[in-house]
Amino acid sequence: MAEVFLILIAAVLLAWPLGRYLSQVLKAESSPLDRVFTPIENGIYRLLRINALQGMTWRGYAMAFLLSNA
Repeated sequence: MAEVFLILIAAVLLAWPLGRYLSQVLKAESSPLDRVFTPIENGIYRLLRINALQGMTWRGYAMAFLLSNA
């Protein structure tokens, strides 16, 4: 029963900062965490040979959908 309370407390404590961070990300605003996550994101893009400035076509979305549900 204690584990349930710990998870509930962690969820409540993390809701506000994670919500603010997600809001900044979705609004394309800069965040203090960009210094941490941007190099990781760019490394993943480089590893997978993805151009972050290029948009996806409908076929790209369809393939991503199918692969994520496989």
